[in-house]
Amino acid sequence: MKNGRQKRQGFLIDLNHFAKSVSCPSPVILLLVGTLIVSCTSVSTHSFQNINKNSNRNTQLAQFQLSAYLMSDGTRLRVNVDKQVGGKVTIQFVDSEGAEYYQLALYPQDTRTRFNLNLAELNDGDYVLKVSNGLEMELRKIKIATSKPTAPIRQVSLL
Repeated sequence: MKNGRQKRQGFLIDLNHFAKSVSCPSPVILLLVGTLIVSCTSVSTHSFQNINKNSNRNTQLAQFQLSAYLMSDGTRLRVNVDKQVGGKVTIQFVDSEGAEYYQLALYPQDTRTRFNLNLAELNDGDYVLKVSNGLEMELRKIKIATSKPTAPIRQVSLL
């Protein structure tokens, strides 16, 4: 302590000035009270940080990029997701009624994934590829329809 000033955890406290403003008889008593307040603040801050670390909620937002396209054979969907380190990103493939056919989670240490979804085994209908970081969601709508066979049309002409 120098000239009634004490620096604790980045705060500069002028004890003489503060003692006069709150009419405390002794700077030593004020020092003890101030130290107690700073200690309690530190403990409570650490307690809140521990609660947040143990939470299941996504507390860090990871930006991501999605690309999805049909492979040349038309039966497989190629999905590419790149994300920043930190935060969680979920990938879901669902039908129009909400039934889930595929789910994958990219955890904070993951940065990318590449995979193919086989669409040949799915029934005709509307499907959605959902990619979300907990706050933002990107959707890709996919419609699967089997074309009906048609009879070949022949033209016959006399020459």
